[in-house]
Amino acid sequence: MAPTTPPRHGGAWASGSSADMAAPESWTWTPRGVPGLRRRFVRDSRRLDERLEQLAATHPGVVAEAMGDKALPLAGFGWSAERLGNAALFWVSGEMAALALDAALDVPEWSPGQLITPTGLACFATPLPGPAPRTFDLLGGRTWQGNPPVWAIAWLPAPGGGTMIQLLGRLGDYPPGFAAVDGPLVEILSILIRPESDLDASLSPEARMSASLLMAMSVLMDTPTVAERRTIDSRTGKAPGTEHRPRTQHPDRHVTLVDLRPVRTVVTDHDEGTGHKLTVRFMVRGHWTHQAHGPKRGLRKLIFIAPYLKGPAGASLQASEKVMVWRR
Repeated sequence: MAPTTPPRHGGAWASGSSADMAAPESWTWTPRGVPGLRRRFVRDSRRLDERLEQLAATHPGVVAEAMGDKALPLAGFGWSAERLGNAALFWVSGEMAALALDAALDVPEWSPGQLITPTGLACFATPLPGPAPRTFDLLGGRTWQGNPPVWAIAWLPAPGGGTMIQLLGRLGDYPPGFAAVDGPLVEILSILIRPESDLDASLSPEARMSASLLMAMSVLMDTPTVAERRTIDSRTGKAPGTEHRPRTQHPDRHVTLVDLRPVRTVVTDHDEGTGHKLTVRFMVRGHWTHQAHGPKRGLRKLIFIAPYLKGPAGASLQASEKVMVWRR
């Protein structure tokens, strides 16, 4: 199991789902609350960095063991907090997050150049299942085993190359005394993915899961036939600059809302591959491929072909139950 940094801990929560709600509090789980979530997470990251620096000065072996294969320097931990402070912010609908997790099962490669942005924080309207049961260290020398759901994902460039990926949870899913800081977002695990990494057995299961999800999510969010994106100013819930009296623009308060476009329908009575007559409508799962581009179309770009509904017009829908799992 890949080592993780000491986790982060949060406080009480309010719920909501609309970008047009009343002005948000920093603790609300809404599109307009995302900048406040980022501010608190950055604050907690700085506090944790300070404590790690102090611990590294007196017990470097303990910190080295905790950081494990991430190979981060034992000085200057503030890099993560500073970079996350400028992260692009996203609010991802439950349907979009579920499709990204499904697409992550067979995403063929890690392509950091196709990340939606080099540094980002994406919060999910509804959580994804936790990747695997884990044993967490609590304050006071106690431990807790659980599989908390994933409510957000953060990513940023790491010193020396690579991408740091953090899967994040919410306080209410953890027991008291989970960590030494008190912000609303809680780190489940963090993983360093090197630029040359392949999504194969050379990575730990946690690293492969995290990289696959981020890669799938980035490509899907950047695919117009799959994702519908719009940006709001978190102060108003409206598109930036559309107020009756436009406010001074603060891009750090902008949040990109990402939703899944309606599924397209292919009306046909026959299956082209088998020649069989179709009597029901059914969902065709999305799949990955590469698209030629660039000079003389000599470059290849990873793309996702969106799922679609197929079958005769008016035919009954063949239902199937979807179970969300992580790539292993």
